[in-house]
Amino acid sequence: MQSGYFIHFSTYYRTSWIWAVILLSLQRILLLESNQKHNFIINSLFWIVVLFVLYLLWPRRFMFSGNNFYFTKIFSAKLVQVDLKYVTAVHFTKFRFEFSYAGKRYRFLSAGKGLKLLKEKFKASDLKEALAATK
Repeated sequence: MQSGYFIHFSTYYRTSWIWAVILLSLQRILLLESNQKHNFIINSLFWIVVLFVLYLLWPRRFMFSGNNFYFTKIFSAKLVQVDLKYVTAVHFTKFRFEFSYAGKRYRFLSAGKGLKLLKEKFKASDLKEALAATK
């Protein structure tokens, strides 16, 4: 079993970042308007936003087992199983990796050995699919 780390880059992920910025801005406005430096509610809102940002930045693990690819969704602990035979539209950039599976588009940020492993496995899968289509 080969594995690596990634960070989601889906629409939910980007929307979560926007909400984190909105909540942090709200916290700063409340802090400046209340003119109190040690207000419990305002300080707790700040720490909730900080924990939320840390959760978004925390890398998740992906795994390859045989011809299957496993990863976790952004707000779920369940593993998503992807059969590499049915993966289409594989695209790589410097740090981003995208593919389509069962009508859904998945986007990941990865670097180093994790991105190298993703490129090896998915390019081999894409090559098999192209060969099967020509026969």
